[in-house]
Amino acid sequence: MLFVISAVYVLTNLTTLVLVFLRAAISETVATLSPAADAIFRLFYMSFLINCAVNPIIYNFYDRNFRKECFRMLSFSRK
Repeated sequence: MLFVISAVYVLTNLTTLVLVFLRAAISETVATLSPAADAIFRLFYMSFLINCAVNPIIYNFYDRNFRKECFRMLSFSRK
């Protein structure tokens, strides 16, 4: 589980880091992107947020106690 979480973290943050450097190095090219390419660029530029969204899914898939506690919290039980 730790490997999967670490891999997702590295991939999502590395993508953002590469795009930050590209934007700094070739800013004139980034400014002239087509609307579709600009949308894709912005999506990958914000990919570090995917890590926050995917972590609960990974924990839910790999950890039985996490699944049980989430179900307990969402079912509003008073046990």
